[in-house]
Amino acid sequence: MQTNLFTLNLASITSQEARFSQWRSQIFIIVYQRSGVNFNPDKMEKEKLYHCIFKNKAMLVFKDSQDMMNCYEIEEPDLVEQIKKCPSDDELEKLFQDYLQGKQQKN
Repeated sequence: MQTNLFTLNLASITSQEARFSQWRSQIFIIVYQRSGVNFNPDKMEKEKLYHCIFKNKAMLVFKDSQDMMNCYEIEEPDLVEQIKKCPSDDELEKLFQDYLQGKQQKN
């Protein structure tokens, strides 16, 4: 499995925090830390979009059918706010479809 974004820097936190961090990474798909966000690809379902908000940015992660992780970072404030307000995964996917259609119509 190859990831192309998000690395865990344990050097900047204490050993107790590191042990707790490792435990959380084994249980949860998305783990927030001082240094950033860590995604656990072993817990992810294929072809499902995962997202989180970190430091006013939306992080999107998708594990494809070949177990390749695709990671995206969205910084556009209006779009991040819309993502925050999405009540479900279906609404989030609809938001992205509408957004992309709007971008295509402008070009």
